[in-house]
Amino acid sequence: MIQGKSIIIFILATFGEGEPPDGATTFLSWLSNNNHEVTELEFAIFGLGDSTYMKFNQCAKNCALMLEKSRMIHPLTLGDDDKK
Repeated sequence: MIQGKSIIIFILATFGEGEPPDGATTFLSWLSNNNHEVTELEFAIFGLGDSTYMKFNQCAKNCALMLEKSRMIHPLTLGDDDKK
């Protein structure tokens, strides 16, 4: 569990059709079951995705929703691999 006041910057990629990469699945599963306990967190999220996919940056968006009881210290930022 995340305890005390913490600041975390998440960098989250989205794989395929909105799925998290293998390295993030355990964390996001934990967060989806325990997000009510994560209230003193200050965070920012940078998403990595490709806007040609229907569920562009879905992993980062889902994480932001799960952390809605915490304090986002910077607007959700979505990187786009398709931009040239």
